[in-house]
Amino acid sequence: MGKSPLKAGKLALKSNILDGLRDAVILVNARREIVDFNEAAQVFVFEKHKGSDLAGAFPQKEILEAVQKVLKGKKVESLEVIFPFPVSKVFETVVTPLPSGVLDKKGWVMLALHDISAAHQADKMRSDFIANLSHELRSPLTTLTGLIESLQGPAKDNKEMQTRFLGIMEQEASRMRRLVDDLLSLSRVEAIEHIVPEGKIEIFELIEEVVSHFELRAQKKGMSLRIDGKKDWPSVRGNYDEISQVFENLISNAVKYSPDQSDVVVILEKVKRISATEGAGIAVAIKDQGEGIAPKHLERLTERFYRVDKGRSRAAGGTGLGLAVVKHILNRHRGRLEITSKEGKGSVFTVYLPLAEVKEIKKEKG
Repeated sequence: MGKSPLKAGKLALKSNILDGLRDAVILVNARREIVDFNEAAQVFVFEKHKGSDLAGAFPQKEILEAVQKVLKGKKVESLEVIFPFPVSKVFETVVTPLPSGVLDKKGWVMLALHDISAAHQADKMRSDFIANLSHELRSPLTTLTGLIESLQGPAKDNKEMQTRFLGIMEQEASRMRRLVDDLLSLSRVEAIEHIVPEGKIEIFELIEEVVSHFELRAQKKGMSLRIDGKKDWPSVRGNYDEISQVFENLISNAVKYSPDQSDVVVILEKVKRISATEGAGIAVAIKDQGEGIAPKHLERLTERFYRVDKGRSRAAGGTGLGLAVVKHILNRHRGRLEITSKEGKGSVFTVYLPLAEVKEIKKEKG
């Protein structure tokens, strides 16, 4: 007497070979009943589904139709299916007929599901990045083209219009240069993000130098820009130019977006633990008295081209990439950026950097 389909299926998947796969694998018989499955498939099916129609575990119409086609002798079916779960995921789903002779059962099929959510997300990010970049470049290029046409035509002999138009062209060209510079910085730091810098930085001296670059700009707005903290600090680990770029971006934003006659304070303090290293570090907070940022924006501020107020940012010369560059530089240094803000009461951008003697903790696999 032959084995029942359920027993035969269990024998087929009994070894740990399929259980070791990350992809979900499900065996379906000629009546479209679930016979057996590996451990990875337990996201989709349970013991109660064995012997039941596939529709009980997979309500997706496209999966059932693909299985039905293969059961009728048609070629291998491959499709992408969205599963809602708590968080929506995309799976490449392949329905394959079992080779003749396997389990001595004609017409059985194997359903394999591979999670491609990360690849989909990466594709979406690339598409969004290209769309945003195209928009950011098109805007100044359109302005420049229009002004050039005016200078070649109606404004050809008008000295006043020429002076005004050339000033606008200079601003737009500078905006494009800043955008290209930020793109190059972002690309460069992403390429080496996995490499931890080995240099040492005297953090107070670095911040003093950066602050000095913005003192004149702050004075023109009647602002107070100062450092609050002692001068004697332990060295932090890092690349001097990259960490300078972090604080240049953050202090520049604080001065740029804060109202006239307000204060911007850079505060240093030592912290016992930074999560990336589980060791001590230094926190440097840039505190302003600007308009503040609504909570819904805080988590997205370091995304490429994300702006709270697009018009204001562009008018101030922002590229939408500064905080993304900051985030990736700090990732490379095994530090982090923390942003807190209250609308109408200003914002605090805090940079955490590990001390020079603190080593990165490498977690074992397994």
